[in-house]
Amino acid sequence: MLSFSAVFAQDNSNPAPQILLQAQKLLEEAKADEAIRILRSADNTKSSESEIAYLLGVAFHLKQDY
Repeated sequence: MLSFSAVFAQDNSNPAPQILLQAQKLLEEAKADEAIRILRSADNTKSSESEIAYLLGVAFHLKQDY
């Protein structure tokens, strides 16, 4: 089983951290397709761009879609 952890700051003015946490939870439940859909719709702000890329990589790896 794939295991990872991340800490995201809580900032209610930017929904990206909440989306990232939701995607991380879906990945922990092995729901890669749903996580990919959420991550692709996320606002790619500079502060979350690397986290989105990382989680997309994890999701595609989980799907074994290289």
